[in-house]
Amino acid sequence: MSLANGVVGGNLKAYIVAQHVFEKPGGFSVYWAVMDDSPIKKISDLKDKTVGISVLGGGTYGPFAMLLQKNGVDPKKYIKLVEVGFAVSEDALRQGRVDAVNMNQPFAARAEAKGGTRKLFRCPRKCRTSSHSGSVPCRLVDKNPDLVKAYVRDITSGMKKALANRE
Repeated sequence: MSLANGVVGGNLKAYIVAQHVFEKPGGFSVYWAVMDDSPIKKISDLKDKTVGISVLGGGTYGPFAMLLQKNGVDPKKYIKLVEVGFAVSEDALRQGRVDAVNMNQPFAARAEAKGGTRKLFRCPRKCRTSSHSGSVPCRLVDKNPDLVKAYVRDITSGMKKALANRE
């Protein structure tokens, strides 16, 4: 969403140079997690709960709101939505600051390795339209193609290492 807003409203020119999280078979899908011992078992159980989301109004909000509405929960009336960045989403959940939170890589892998959390839901395939990509300004790419290739190589290597050593 930030990239799209920059392109549309801020005259940003950017390339998508890498994609490491994507909602299709074989890829990682952002999901909402709860603690293992949580009484929350289904989406409708989020009514009157505090839910963390990476960015208020960001890319994960639309599919999340659609699922809530489909399950009888008006996201504007029946949940308290708080912004919790992906890097601290696990801590917010474990400390009880939120009842559920969305998880992304590599933080989801770390939480899964520690145990004690479980996936509540992820978007069904038909609403998985977002992708989480590495984007860089065109000016940087055009002037430094070798640097961008190194960036893609390094971020790909880092993601593989994070998934191989989830702790």
